[in-house]
Amino acid sequence: MKKIALVMESWGRYFTYAWTSGMLSRIKELKADICLYIFNASANWSSDYDAQIDKIAAEYKVSYINFDTCNDAIGLDYSTDTPDGGSHLNTSGAEKFSVYLADFIKDNYKVSDRRGDASYTRNWESIRERYRGD
Repeated sequence: MKKIALVMESWGRYFTYAWTSGMLSRIKELKADICLYIFNASANWSSDYDAQIDKIAAEYKVSYINFDTCNDAIGLDYSTDTPDGGSHLNTSGAEKFSVYLADFIKDNYKVSDRRGDASYTRNWESIRERYRGD
């Protein structure tokens, strides 16, 4: 069974019931597992959005995780890890979230280790060079 994650960043106002229910209906037709994740949306997010997604997730019997509730565990400080008080992550915040997300995936899903695969290594090296400006 395929695993699919819908991940959103600061787009809560565009996360409508019609869009979500259409996506979830199609994914269920394909017999795929899904989990909804929300992260770093706090400046544009509200408890109403959270309740709406929680309701949709329950209706479609899918997992829903709001990573904004994990800011302390991630180590995010909105005064230093975002350029705008919480709508977007800067490099420091993105690095902290990436480490946290990688650990979450490792702890909750079976993901193959591809570090020894030459095609993945070439791609990773290319991305790393662009990121570091090598």
